[in-house]
Amino acid sequence: MKTTKNVLAALSVCLLTICTASTAYAGTWKQDAAGWLWLNDNGTRPVNKWQWCDGNRDGLSECYYFDADGHCLTDTVTPDGYTVNQDGAWTENGIVRTRRLSGGPGGLSTTAGTSQQAIDKVNELGGTLQAAYNWCACGGITYMSDFALNDDLGIRHYANRGFSTQHGDCYDMACCLCEMARALGYEANCISGYVPLRKGGITPHCWCEIVIDGTTYVFDPDFQYERGTNGYMINYGQKGTWRYQDYHAMHD
Repeated sequence: MKTTKNVLAALSVCLLTICTASTAYAGTWKQDAAGWLWLNDNGTRPVNKWQWCDGNRDGLSECYYFDADGHCLTDTVTPDGYTVNQDGAWTENGIVRTRRLSGGPGGLSTTAGTSQQAIDKVNELGGTLQAAYNWCACGGITYMSDFALNDDLGIRHYANRGFSTQHGDCYDMACCLCEMARALGYEANCISGYVPLRKGGITPHCWCEIVIDGTTYVFDPDFQYERGTNGYMINYGQKGTWRYQDYHAMHD
């Protein structure tokens, strides 16, 4: 959206120690009298750390915390303050976080609308949706309104520009967030449409829709950048937000 900007002070982002578990390993679970151990295929095992593990080799890994003896913590809060469920998998807002492998160990897939740039940025920021949103809304991308808008160029085009130059407009902000959300395992789309101007008329605008616990929410980094008001996980028609209209999902 093209309008005068109220630049927000940079928000403090709490980087998870989970980000150090950026590589996902194939291996096997082994149970002993004290609990469950993870044995990597290379003969090592994690101790006092987080690790992404693909136990059933389905290409999706979950993140687990292993104690000083190498046992997986379950149904508790880890020493660094994060929640794991009864199976030991890290959860955020009740959702098990997963990462998709590409042909085995080595990282996230770059398919399905997720670029390597998005994966790298997610790992750099600590692996949470809130941190990804903060980067897009609060200074990671410097706003520039000199670009010609053409949503036919697709999500990948705008995300690539945003990650590469760290400059852009609402399209770059939203598309970068969309790709990072997908890298984190969320169902996400970029939405192109219009919002009203205070002086009358409408202007092109772009935002994200992200599904959490079966509900689709609006995530609008540019709204927060411009207005200084929360644009994270809001609803259409919510009081104090923009009136989104004539919108459609963008292609990848």
